[in-house]
Amino acid sequence: MGTDVLMCLLYGFKITLSQAFETGLLRPEIMDDDDWQLIAEEDYRVVLIDRHVISPQLRALLGTGEWNLHILSSTQGKCDPAASFLFIYNRLDELYVGRVPDYETGVIGAHPLTEISVFGIEYAVHWIVQGSW
Repeated sequence: MGTDVLMCLLYGFKITLSQAFETGLLRPEIMDDDDWQLIAEEDYRVVLIDRHVISPQLRALLGTGEWNLHILSSTQGKCDPAASFLFIYNRLDELYVGRVPDYETGVIGAHPLTEISVFGIEYAVHWIVQGSW
């Protein structure tokens, strides 16, 4: 159970981290240190995208400045890519900071952009509650 929490809405795409590695979107080494937690931060974004994003299409999408990445994984112990998620999003609405479990995720429902598909993944509005120590 974490003590600091991020609760937000992410508008975009969600796949398991194992799929992101298997399909060549990201290098698995992103999970070896804190890069996975820092990739959306403005000060680190460009360097970490250059280092860890393999897919030219994903690089181009992120290069527009309108899209970003969020990796949701338990910080306790070694990462399980099959139980962790990669979000590719173009909007994040922060809702709450407080105390909650390690992580939980879900889909809000249909969105006007549901006809959009990238990498075979359908666009949706996702919610996240994420805790950290």
